[in-house]
Amino acid sequence: MYMGALSLGRAYITSSSLGFTCNALNIGLKYSCVRRQFEGPSKEEQLIIDYPVVRHRLMPMIANAYIFFIVGTEIVKLYDQNTKEILKPNSKLAA
Repeated sequence: MYMGALSLGRAYITSSSLGFTCNALNIGLKYSCVRRQFEGPSKEEQLIIDYPVVRHRLMPMIANAYIFFIVGTEIVKLYDQNTKEILKPNSKLAA
């Protein structure tokens, strides 16, 4: 049971760091959708999000955040299921 507590701690550290990552990505995405920089062909400044380099950097990070969220949620579900199974009387996993 002690190793299970360590595993749960690791899962919660991952999920809390994911929260910080999502907040940072949210700020970056909102800023890049509002901020304008450099004149384009129409003599109007372009949104930062319209630059391919910005999209190339932001979109993979957003995709990774979604993946980590899904995987982290599944890990916590598996932990809960295994903990319930271990705590059952006469459980084969408790031995």
